[in-house]
Amino acid sequence: MKLFRSLVILITLLAGVASAQNGTSPLARYGIGELHEFTTVRGRGMGSVSAALPSMYDISQSNPALWSQLKNIRLQADMNFELEDFTIGSTEFSNTSARIRSLHLSFPVSEDYGVSIVGGFSPLSRADYEIQGRAQEGAEDYTVTYIGTGGISSFRFGTSFKPLSSLYIGASFRYYFGTIDQRWDIEFDNNAFYPTAERRSTSHTGSGYTLGVYYDGLKPLTAAFAISPEVALNGSRNFTYEYSTGDSTAEGASGEVTIPTRMTASLGYKVDGNWLVGLQYNMQDWQNAIIFDKKQNQLGNAYKIGGGVEWIPGEAPENEQDYWQHIAVRLGFSMAENYVQIDGEARSVSMISAGFGFPIIGNNRADLALEYGWSGSDSSPAGSQSIIRITLGVSAGEAWFKRNTNF
Repeated sequence: MKLFRSLVILITLLAGVASAQNGTSPLARYGIGELHEFTTVRGRGMGSVSAALPSMYDISQSNPALWSQLKNIRLQADMNFELEDFTIGSTEFSNTSARIRSLHLSFPVSEDYGVSIVGGFSPLSRADYEIQGRAQEGAEDYTVTYIGTGGISSFRFGTSFKPLSSLYIGASFRYYFGTIDQRWDIEFDNNAFYPTAERRSTSHTGSGYTLGVYYDGLKPLTAAFAISPEVALNGSRNFTYEYSTGDSTAEGASGEVTIPTRMTASLGYKVDGNWLVGLQYNMQDWQNAIIFDKKQNQLGNAYKIGGGVEWIPGEAPENEQDYWQHIAVRLGFSMAENYVQIDGEARSVSMISAGFGFPIIGNNRADLALEYGWSGSDSSPAGSQSIIRITLGVSAGEAWFKRNTNF
């Protein structure tokens, strides 16, 4: 109990540290911003593979059917630090950020029926950028600056169930909320022209759900599938136009923002009791997505395919072997295509990763993932990008309130 409280305090302190953030990709000005990947720290260390890899310690973000494997009340949080370098034409710049990625709490109800109840928060997207460029209108040169802040978050609540001995299903309800603020500033080189600006604040609300299936009847092979059907968010937008030093106009509007169907398919294979191999494919087609009642030509089909391995030397309970037998070592690789396209060209991102899992007395664990990624090229319309990401997760578990009988 005391350790659980201590970890709750630690997670709260991490939330305070991670509240500072000052950068996303320049592509975040399109669509609904930079999309969050629904993968835990364990999955990040394995090339973002997670949907078919059950765990007593890991609250899955991609497949609610895996919640059936949780044995204790569990509080889980993860945060990451990112450094991104961009080169677009002759311009080079960097972004850094530190933020909490998710916070979840699980309650096991029945081990025999695989029933667990899970609730938590995680982002859907974020937009935190500042981009400056040069352009010309007629014979007049000017500087244009694009600024974005905010994002869309979600609250999730759901449960899992085991209808058959090797079949697990899960479902979660998700409520979306958040505001994205955008600003365009134009400043002419010729002082005879007034600077102009447009401010746009868009609030989003709506709900959706995720269904997941996990099957382990072909051991050592496991398989999983999860789907989040299309969601139509309600959008409320306020505009402010400043077209001279003293004049401005303001107006409001409402519209629809759609989040396309997201599908995940995954396989896992356990080798010799100590090695675990996983593969996963995610897909979400944004080509026909509506962003405030309009399609954006810059949006296309997004996908990600990843593979990874995990090695844990010992399988026995912690009190039967030494500490080092329970440290997990992970490696992974993934390839993805961003949902934003520039001049009809999608940005492909390649990522290599490594990770570690550490026991923290009893049912508590910490996970660390290190990732390096690269995308684009100097000749690409969207330029090139390199990414360094460090993700830390803490999972605290207690057996109190655990039920020993079925309902």
